[in-house]
Amino acid sequence: MTTKRNKSWRRRSAGTTLIEAVASVVILGTILVMIVMAKTQLDKKSLQAQSRLQACRVMDDLLDRWWSDDLAKLPRNGAGDVPEWNGWKWQTHATTRTDAKAVHAEVVVVDVFAPGFRDTTPGATVELMLPTPVVTPIVK
Repeated sequence: MTTKRNKSWRRRSAGTTLIEAVASVVILGTILVMIVMAKTQLDKKSLQAQSRLQACRVMDDLLDRWWSDDLAKLPRNGAGDVPEWNGWKWQTHATTRTDAKAVHAEVVVVDVFAPGFRDTTPGATVELMLPTPVVTPIVK
């Protein structure tokens, strides 16, 4: 024997309520937003990694050119354009490190900057330990 109460319960359980539908949409929306945010972060990190990799290639090419020439000509304090890398810039500055002076060397920091850089953050930085240039006195 079914009572009137059991029939009404069956009728309500056959469909979904508005609250259940809204909760489902909220949960699915939250999951979708999380996926989009994760994808955006992944794309940003991938772009940063590609930019660093390009800066390392530029640095490698620049150091290769300098290394193949006379190391004494390597600019200790200077800046300029990187040859064959349109828009890339380089900058060097010598640092004072007592540990390097102990072995008659100096440390030169080389930075490369991407085209159109607006901040002071280099794309790649290398510290080179170079022999201190020997200055020979002129004897008369």
